[in-house]
Parts: sequence; structure tokens; C-alpha cells
Amino acid sequence: MKKIGLGLLLLLVFITGCSQSNANETAKEGDRLQVVASFYPIADFTERIGGDRVEVETLIGSGVDPHGWEMSTTDRNKVERADLFIYNGAGFEHWVDDLLDGLENKDLQIVEAAERVALMEGHSHDHDDHDDHDHEEEAHDHDDHDHDHEEEAHDHDDHDHEHEEEAHDHDDHDDHDGHNHGPHDAHTWISIRNAIVQMETIKDALVQKDPEHKDVYEKNFAAQKEQFEALDKEAEELFSTVSRTDFIVGHESFGYFARDYGLTQHGIEGAASHGEPDPATMAELVRLARETGIKTVFYDPLGSDKTAKTIADEIGGQVAMLNPLDGRSEEEIAEGLGTLEIMKNNIQALHKALTE
Repeated sequence: MKKIGLGLLLLLVFITGCSQSNANETAKEGDRLQVVASFYPIADFTERIGGDRVEVETLIGSGVDPHGWEMSTTDRNKVERADLFIYNGAGFEHWVDDLLDGLENKDLQIVEAAERVALMEGHSHDHDDHDDHDHEEEAHDHDDHDHDHEEEAHDHDDHDHEHEEEAHDHDDHDDHDGHNHGPHDAHTWISIRNAIVQMETIKDALVQKDPEHKDVYEKNFAAQKEQFEALDKEAEELFSTVSRTDFIVGHESFGYFARDYGLTQHGIEGAASHGEPDPATMAELVRLARETGIKTVFYDPLGSDKTAKTIADEIGGQVAMLNPLDGRSEEEIAEGLGTLEIMKNNIQALHKALTE
């Protein structure tokens, strides 16, 4: 009887311990910040900074072109229940004003990740100007990161969603079929240097929402900043040795990246569209490739490589993938590649093309 009593006692202790462990685990999970990110790179940046302190849900799923995505009631409800909603901004998410204007969660913190990025003017789809590489309109001093966008400082804490003073006018984005991002190049995240700025903005937002774990966010950001800066230095050294600086890419979204390393992109499609180019554009790209010695034509993994192959055939070249990081290919997802790893692959592919 004593042995049976002791066995029961041990069993009760075991069960109680397991229950307490499960309760602690549940409490730990419930304590995490619930974050909704607009699309992949913003989600990745948030997870890098937030670590185990955040649970991130992405509105635009893998393999979906964010330019053509439309918000549903289910998506709106996801944001309504979140602690933070983080989006890129700079006019990229044409639907964001409609979303924010209808939200009722007054405790929701709204974060525009690109609010501290000095924006470049949007590219006109004009290849006749390809000889002019001085990019005077793009000469913003990103190294100073002087946060001179006071006119964009919409008060997120007061949940003010009017954004009337933003330099990038979301009200101009009524033409969703044209994916008009407004007067600025909205593809800020592709630049490694911009990515660091955006991660810092996300870090500050997480600290504001969860000050008790400030040290965690600061530590994570410092580690990510070190890695991204190392890749930026590697890219700067690689591209400083290339003899050619022009490259043809499927979607004209590498403006910030090209600016960082003295390169010039020429898009098959414009920065604000995903469509078939006209014959004149095709002819100009073929002429450009022949004049500059381009042999590799890049395509977007979320788009079609048909036009890139047509140009490559005309010049006796080949096609390769360059990922603008608005999503990931199935292969990249399977390999578990994140923004940093894809950026590195982009650098290697582009360097190879410029030196072949």
C-alpha cells in the first residue's frame, strides 16, 4: 500500500509539473506581440528584430505579386486584432489608406517602415536617357540618415490615418491596375542600406510597444545591422571593379540598389507596372544591350521570363533571376532563404553578369 501511495504521489507531481509547464508555455506565447506585416520583406525584417518576442503574420502570401494584390475582409480583420501593423510605405501599398481609415482598434500601432528613408524620384520608362548615369535627382545623402521627412511624420500614436502631409500621396493610387506608386520609387527595401534604416524604424516601434524588452530588440538590431553592413561592404568592393554598369531587369525596381553601387538599371517593365513592353521599348533594350555588351537579361521570379528570353535571344545572351524581394520563389522558400541571403544571391548574380 505504501508503494502504491508513493507511486500515485509521484504521478500527481509529474502531472502537476506538466500542467504548470504547459501553462507557462501558453503564457509565454500569449505574451508575444501580434504583428501583421504587409508583405514578405517587412515580415522578415520584423522577425529578425523581434525574434521570439513577436508573432508575425503576413498579409500578402508567398508567391503572390504584391502589385496586383487586393485586400479582403479577412485581411482587414487580421490587422484589427493585431498589436502592430507594419507596412513599407513610400506609396508601395496602394490599399493602405482604405485599410487604415476603417480600423477601430485604437491600441493598434501603425508603423511605416520606410518613413525615415530619403526617397528617390520614380523612374520614367525612358531608355533613351541610358547614357546619362549621373542620377542627379537620386543624389540623396543616405549616409547621413537625417530623417528629414518631418512632413511625413503622421502621428501613429494618435491613430491618425489621414496621411495628408505625406510626400508620397496615397490618394493618387486609385488606378490599382496600373499599380501607380506615386512620384517616388517605392522599392526602398531592396537597398541594403535602406533595409538597415527600415529595421531600425521597426526596432524603435517594437521598443515603444514593448519597452520591458528593449534590450532584446536593441541586441537583435545590432546583430542584424552588423550582418547587413558586412554584405553592403562586400557589394561595394565587388561593384567597384566592374567595367560595365548597365543591366537589364524584368521589373524596374532596383533603383536604390543601383544608386548605392554606381550602377544603372533598365527595366523591361516600369517601376509601377507589370505588363508587356511595347515594340519600341524592346528595340531600345536590344540596342542598349548590343552597345554596352550586356549578355544577361534578368527576370523577376514572380513574373514571366518570356520577354527576357526574347531579348536574350536577340543578343545571343542568356537569362537569369534577380529577385526584387517583394516575394520569394518556391526554391528560395524551400531553401529557407531570407532577405539577407537573397540579397547576397542578387549581388553575386549581378556581379557575374557585369564581368562576363
